[in-house]
Amino acid sequence: MDELAGETTRRHFLELATLVATGVVIGAGTDTAGATPPKGDLSRTPLAQGRLEEPITVSTKGPTDFHIHQVVVQPGADSGWHTHPGTALDIVKSGTVTAYLDNCEPIAVAAGQAFFVPAGMPHLAANEGTEPAEIYVTYLVAAGAEPRTDAGKPAACS
Repeated sequence: MDELAGETTRRHFLELATLVATGVVIGAGTDTAGATPPKGDLSRTPLAQGRLEEPITVSTKGPTDFHIHQVVVQPGADSGWHTHPGTALDIVKSGTVTAYLDNCEPIAVAAGQAFFVPAGMPHLAANEGTEPAEIYVTYLVAAGAEPRTDAGKPAACS
């Protein structure tokens, strides 16, 4: 009797595993069943891609403007200390930028990397290398707000 019960359990398990596997395979393509390919004269040009290793959370209150800027920082130049009224998502496309946040610890951000600046955080981006650095920045700010405000050097940076 125990042997028969064990065999029945194994058979049910195999049947269930088959159903689950089949459901996963069948279900895998259903998300795009209603999708349509692009149509007409459309082009897409990737401008930059960067990876941010830390998880982030972005939220807004009310209408939000998105600003996307290309910033080129020549060797020896920097952005000056400043803040943003909303979040800033920075991708370094080429070169290396050294970011100084409110604690003044330098963070080297190379091409293909990204960094996130929370709203209101004083920071500075400097090119301490020998080649120009190109950055693509997306600012998310309250509708009508300027994306950048000059700021004083934080006390921790003396």
